[in-house]
Amino acid sequence: AAMSLAREALAAARLAGDAGETAWALQLLGIERHAAGDLTGAVAAYEEALAIFRGAGGRWGEVDTMERLARTTRALGEPRRAAALYGQALSLRSDVGGVGGMHSELIGLADLALEAGQPESAALLLGAADAFDARLGYAPFRQRPTVKDHTQAAIRR
Repeated sequence: AAMSLAREALAAARLAGDAGETAWALQLLGIERHAAGDLTGAVAAYEEALAIFRGAGGRWGEVDTMERLARTTRALGEPRRAAALYGQALSLRSDVGGVGGMHSELIGLADLALEAGQPESAALLLGAADAFDARLGYAPFRQRPTVKDHTQAAIRR
Protein backbone atom coordinates (compact mmCIF):
# COMPACT_ATOMS: atom_id res chain seq x y z
CA ALA A 1 0.00 0.00 0.00
CA ALA A 2 2.76 2.46 0.91
CA MET A 3 4.66 1.65 -2.28
CA SER A 4 1.63 2.45 -4.43
CA LEU A 5 1.11 5.72 -2.54
CA ALA A 6 4.74 6.65 -3.17
CA ARG A 7 4.28 5.91 -6.89
CA GLU A 8 1.08 7.98 -6.98
CA ALA A 9 2.83 10.89 -5.25
CA LEU A 10 5.68 10.67 -7.75
CA ALA A 11 3.30 10.62 -10.72
CA ALA A 12 1.36 13.61 -9.37
CA ALA A 13 4.52 15.61 -8.69
CA ARG A 14 5.86 14.92 -12.17
CA LEU A 15 2.51 15.80 -13.74
CA ALA A 16 2.50 19.09 -11.85
CA GLY A 17 6.07 19.78 -12.96
CA ASP A 18 7.16 20.38 -9.37
CA ALA A 19 10.85 19.44 -9.12
CA GLY A 20 11.00 19.68 -5.32
CA GLU A 21 7.96 17.49 -4.77
CA THR A 22 9.25 15.06 -7.40
CA ALA A 23 12.53 14.73 -5.50
CA TRP A 24 10.75 14.18 -2.17
CA ALA A 25 8.42 11.61 -3.78
CA LEU A 26 11.46 9.82 -5.22
CA GLN A 27 13.02 9.78 -1.77
CA LEU A 28 9.83 8.27 -0.37
CA LEU A 29 9.87 5.67 -3.14
CA GLY A 30 13.48 4.87 -2.20
CA ILE A 31 12.48 4.41 1.43
CA GLU A 32 9.68 2.05 0.46
CA ARG A 33 11.87 0.09 -1.95
CA HIS A 34 14.55 -0.29 0.73
CA ALA A 35 11.95 -1.51 3.22
CA ALA A 36 10.68 -4.02 0.64
CA GLY A 37 14.20 -5.34 0.06
CA ASP A 38 14.63 -3.79 -3.40
CA LEU A 39 17.95 -2.15 -2.57
CA THR A 40 18.96 -1.59 -6.19
CA GLY A 41 15.64 0.12 -6.86
CA ALA A 42 16.07 2.21 -3.72
CA VAL A 43 19.52 3.35 -4.89
CA ALA A 44 18.09 4.35 -8.28
CA ALA A 45 15.30 6.37 -6.64
CA TYR A 46 17.69 8.06 -4.21
CA GLU A 47 20.19 8.90 -6.95
CA GLU A 48 17.47 10.48 -9.09
CA ALA A 49 16.17 12.44 -6.09
CA LEU A 50 19.70 13.55 -5.25
CA ALA A 51 20.27 14.86 -8.77
CA ILE A 52 17.03 16.84 -8.64
CA PHE A 53 17.76 18.27 -5.19
CA ARG A 54 21.23 19.32 -6.34
CA GLY A 55 19.87 20.90 -9.51
CA ALA A 56 17.22 22.81 -7.60
CA GLY A 57 19.49 23.84 -4.74
CA GLY A 58 17.50 21.79 -2.22
CA ARG A 59 20.34 21.26 0.22
CA TRP A 60 18.19 19.88 3.05
CA GLY A 61 16.72 17.29 0.71
CA GLU A 62 20.17 16.59 -0.66
CA VAL A 63 21.70 15.83 2.75
CA ASP A 64 18.75 13.72 3.86
CA THR A 65 18.75 11.72 0.64
CA MET A 66 22.53 11.30 0.75
CA GLU A 67 22.33 9.81 4.25
CA ARG A 68 19.61 7.39 3.13
CA LEU A 69 21.64 6.45 0.07
CA ALA A 70 24.63 5.77 2.34
CA ARG A 71 22.51 3.37 4.44
CA THR A 72 21.30 1.56 1.34
CA THR A 73 24.73 1.24 -0.28
CA ARG A 74 26.02 -0.12 3.02
CA ALA A 75 23.22 -2.69 3.00
CA LEU A 76 24.27 -3.59 -0.56
CA GLY A 77 27.77 -4.37 0.70
CA GLU A 78 29.48 -1.24 -0.60
CA PRO A 79 31.18 0.08 2.56
CA ARG A 80 33.60 2.44 0.78
CA ARG A 81 30.83 4.16 -1.13
CA ALA A 82 28.70 4.28 2.02
CA ALA A 83 31.56 5.86 4.00
CA ALA A 84 32.10 8.48 1.29
CA LEU A 85 28.39 9.29 1.24
CA TYR A 86 28.20 9.52 5.04
CA GLY A 87 31.21 11.84 4.99
CA GLN A 88 29.69 14.06 2.30
CA ALA A 89 26.37 14.16 4.15
CA LEU A 90 28.14 15.07 7.39
CA SER A 91 29.98 17.93 5.69
CA LEU A 92 26.87 19.19 3.92
CA ARG A 93 24.79 18.96 7.07
CA SER A 94 27.38 21.12 8.81
CA ASP A 95 27.25 23.63 5.94
CA VAL A 96 23.47 23.99 6.10
CA GLY A 97 23.42 24.23 9.90
CA GLY A 98 21.74 20.89 10.47
CA VAL A 99 23.92 19.68 13.31
CA GLY A 100 20.88 18.10 14.93
CA GLY A 101 20.97 15.32 12.36
CA MET A 102 24.71 14.69 12.42
CA HIS A 103 24.34 11.74 14.74
CA SER A 104 22.86 9.68 11.88
CA GLU A 105 26.01 10.03 9.81
CA LEU A 106 28.28 9.53 12.81
CA ILE A 107 26.46 6.34 13.80
CA GLY A 108 26.65 5.08 10.21
CA LEU A 109 30.38 5.74 10.13
CA ALA A 110 30.77 4.05 13.53
CA ASP A 111 29.08 0.90 12.25
CA LEU A 112 31.30 0.92 9.16
CA ALA A 113 34.37 1.30 11.39
CA LEU A 114 33.26 -1.73 13.41
CA GLU A 115 32.74 -3.78 10.28
CA ALA A 116 36.28 -2.83 9.22
CA GLY A 117 37.68 -4.04 12.55
CA GLN A 118 38.25 -0.58 14.01
CA PRO A 119 36.39 -0.53 17.36
CA GLU A 120 38.40 2.42 18.70
CA SER A 121 37.31 4.58 15.76
CA ALA A 122 33.74 3.40 16.24
CA ALA A 123 33.86 4.38 19.91
CA LEU A 124 35.14 7.87 19.03
CA LEU A 125 32.39 8.35 16.45
CA LEU A 126 29.73 7.20 18.93
CA GLY A 127 31.14 9.61 21.49
CA ALA A 128 30.86 12.43 18.97
CA ALA A 129 27.25 11.47 18.23
CA ASP A 130 26.47 11.46 21.96
CA ALA A 131 28.15 14.86 22.34
CA PHE A 132 26.01 16.39 19.59
CA ASP A 133 22.86 14.98 21.14
CA ALA A 134 23.83 16.25 24.60
CA ARG A 135 24.71 19.68 23.25
CA LEU A 136 21.34 19.95 21.55
CA GLY A 137 19.41 18.51 24.49
CA TYR A 138 18.35 15.36 22.68
CA ALA A 139 17.94 12.02 24.38
CA PRO A 140 20.97 10.00 23.30
CA PHE A 141 20.40 8.19 20.01
CA ARG A 142 16.68 8.82 20.17
CA GLN A 143 16.18 8.03 16.51
CA ARG A 144 18.15 4.79 16.15
CA PRO A 145 18.65 3.07 19.50
CA THR A 146 19.10 -0.33 17.87
CA VAL A 147 22.19 0.90 16.03
CA LYS A 148 23.67 2.26 19.26
CA ASP A 149 22.94 -0.94 21.14
CA HIS A 150 24.37 -3.06 18.33
CA THR A 151 27.49 -0.94 18.07
CA GLN A 152 28.13 -0.82 21.81
CA ALA A 153 27.70 -4.59 22.07
CA ALA A 154 30.14 -5.13 19.21
CA ILE A 155 32.71 -2.84 20.82
CA ARG A 156 32.51 -4.85 24.07
CA ARG A 157 33.32 -8.09 22.24
